Amino acid sequence: MPVREEPAFHERDVERRYDAIDLEDFDRIGFAMRALEVLAPPHMTVAVYPGCIDLNIVRGRDLSRGAGASWAIVGIGRHVTRQRILLALAELAGHAESPFVVDLLLAADSSGAVADS
Repeated sequence: MPVREEPAFHERDVERRYDAIDLEDFDRIGFAMRALEVLAPPHMTVAVYPGCIDLNIVRGRDLSRGAGASWAIVGIGRHVTRQRILLALAELAGHAESPFVVDLLLAADSSGAVADS
């Protein structure tokens, strides 16, 4: 009976991500909630929670609320940048293709136009 030899090495794909981090200490959850008030995703319920490291989004359809209704859960890590938060939320709200939406929200937040409630 022939003996089958295992290869001397195994090939595997490794995902490497190089994302900008922000070491500034600011309320990322409050920032995201203020942005959601402005973006107002239509027919979507969004829950935001403090994540461990990165930005994590899980979304699905909400069949109990009718056609087109959906939900999303957004985990925001300690070092996620304002730009990444806004871009992810703009995509959820369907505004990712709108020019300058992230820049406008960043400018509004830095000028105090989008204040804490």
